[in-house]
Amino acid sequence: MRSILFDIFCVVALVGALFPLYHSVEFLAEKDYMSGIITAALGVVYIRASSEFARYAAFGREK
Repeated sequence: MRSILFDIFCVVALVGALFPLYHSVEFLAEKDYMSGIITAALGVVYIRASSEFARYAAFGREK
């Protein structure tokens, strides 16, 4: 059950990463470089969190 929960968190975090990455492209197109870099970094943090959730889910299946 716990690995299923981490799988759901993984998918939600990956989908959630698309929102800041999309907005970072908009900011960079408007030449607002600082906001674009900050939101891109936030998207990378979401992707990193998603990979951690996937790792926890993989370890949970080994039992």
